[in-house]
Amino acid sequence: MSKLDKVKKYAEKGKEDKLIALANDSDKEVRIAAIHGLASIGKEDSFNALIHMMDDSDTDIKISVIEALGNSHSSYADTHLRYALAHETDAKIQDAIRKALAALKESM
Repeated sequence: MSKLDKVKKYAEKGKEDKLIALANDSDKEVRIAAIHGLASIGKEDSFNALIHMMDDSDTDIKISVIEALGNSHSSYADTHLRYALAHETDAKIQDAIRKALAALKESM
């Protein structure tokens, strides 16, 4: 079974500890899938792991985390994204945050 298959299986079963581990994998595609899997679980540990990943040095990972938070339906995500927007200097990241905030607003 490939790591991507494992991500899907773990997300379906709500195994956030396994997804958190895969979110730190060396394969970017696996990391991004695990990030979205964590968002689909919606538990506190999943959310906290995503918040910590917002500091990742890889722009693609950061944007994936931001998108996942935007789909999380969480008022806490709104708070963290607003803080990040106020402190982020990268225009691409700022744009992703604005889109995530808009998605959150629509879902709440």
